[in-house]
Amino acid sequence: MNLNTKLTTFTALAIAALGTGVLAVGCSSSSDDSGVVVDQTPGDGTGDNTGTGDTGDTGNTSQTCDVVNQANDIDSAECQVCLEANCCTELTGCFDMAPAVACDLGTAEDGTDLCATANCNDFTACEAKCPDADDPAACDLSCQETVTNLDGSMPIAEAYDAIVTCATTNCKDVCPMAE
Repeated sequence: MNLNTKLTTFTALAIAALGTGVLAVGCSSSSDDSGVVVDQTPGDGTGDNTGTGDTGDTGNTSQTCDVVNQANDIDSAECQVCLEANCCTELTGCFDMAPAVACDLGTAEDGTDLCATANCNDFTACEAKCPDADDPAACDLSCQETVTNLDGSMPIAEAYDAIVTCATTNCKDVCPMAE
């Protein structure tokens, strides 16, 4: 074997070894619900590179639901855990609703605020009292009035209804609100 052949063989083996080393180290990644990769972490070569991405399983609890403005659990801690695991979009849609989404009507010429001042925390607390009220339907209407803008729109009540719908579908065994 001449020197040129030996160097070519050595180079090929070195490249193969390097490629195997890269494969052994690997990396793990996770993605958000849209499939966009949001985190890439080098692996340790053990093959145990478990990411926190969505596996397609609705029972995946490795994802966290970060509801910034929610003051209290809905119904119970057990219900809240189920809602965070299954209804995160609905929770954040209500509790973290931007004020401009809730109402962008501003004020009337006389200075009257045309927007409801209640938020999702207020509405949720109000709705929690309704099942035990003397007249649950009247209680519900009263709660809706607190989040109705003067133009008749109720984006907070609609967002809360989305939470109830999701709870009914995914958490009815642990959330009284789903009954």
